[in-house]
Amino acid sequence: KQKVHANKPVNLTLTIKGEGNIDDIQKFDLDIDNVIVYADEPKITASEIHGIYQGEFKQKIALIADANFTIPSLSLSYFDKLTQKVKTIKNKPIDIEVIGGTTQATSKASTIEVGKTAETPQVLEAPQNKAISTKVVTKTEDSYVKYLFLTLGFVLGASSILVLNYVRKKEPKKESDMIKAIRKAKDDQALFSLLLPHSKKHKVISEVLNQLEENLYRGGSNVIDKERVMEVFEEEDFE
Repeated sequence: KQKVHANKPVNLTLTIKGEGNIDDIQKFDLDIDNVIVYADEPKITASEIHGIYQGEFKQKIALIADANFTIPSLSLSYFDKLTQKVKTIKNKPIDIEVIGGTTQATSKASTIEVGKTAETPQVLEAPQNKAISTKVVTKTEDSYVKYLFLTLGFVLGASSILVLNYVRKKEPKKESDMIKAIRKAKDDQALFSLLLPHSKKHKVISEVLNQLEENLYRGGSNVIDKERVMEVFEEEDFE
C-alpha cells in the first residue's frame, strides 16, 4: 500500500516492452472518483533489430487526491505468436493511502476551562442608629474649554490613524516562499510541478495548469501570466 500526503501527486509510470507493432498500443486513461488525473501522451520508441520489429511504450500519469483511493487494474490484449491466440495481461490494483486527507480528518471537541466560582462578596452595612451625612460636590466646566479639548482629541486621533495607515502602506509586503518559487520558475515544467498540488484550490490555478499541460504535452504556445498566479497566493494564503 502506497502512502502520499493530501493534494500531493502520485506519479505512475507504465512501461511496456516487446516485439511486434508496439505503435498500436493506445494511451491509457484513468477515471477515478474524486481524483484529478494528468495523463501524459505516451512515448514510443521502436526499431527493427535482426529483422524483428520491437520497441518500448512508456506513459507517465500523475494522480492527486485528498482522500484514499485505488488505482484500478490496467490490462493489455495482444496476439501471442507462439500460441496463435490473443492474450490479456494486467497488473494488480494499487491502494493509495492519503495522509492528512478527508478520510483521516477527526474532529476534536473544544474544551472550555471554567475557573473557580468567585467567593460571595461581603456587604458592609452602615452602623445602625447613626446619621450618615452625604456631601455632594458638583464641578462645572467651561463649555468652550470642553469643546476645545474634544476637538483637539479628535484631530490628534485622526492624524494618528492617517500616519499609521501611511506607514503600513509604505511597508513592503513580504513575499511567501511559494510566490518566490513561482517567480524563480525557469520554465513551464518547473511551474507545472509547483502548481500541481494546488490544482483544486482555485479556478485560476486550474486554468493555468491546463495551459501548461497543453504547452508541455500537446505542442501549445500559451503565454503564462505569473503575476496573475502570484496574486492568487497573496489573496488566498493557502500554502
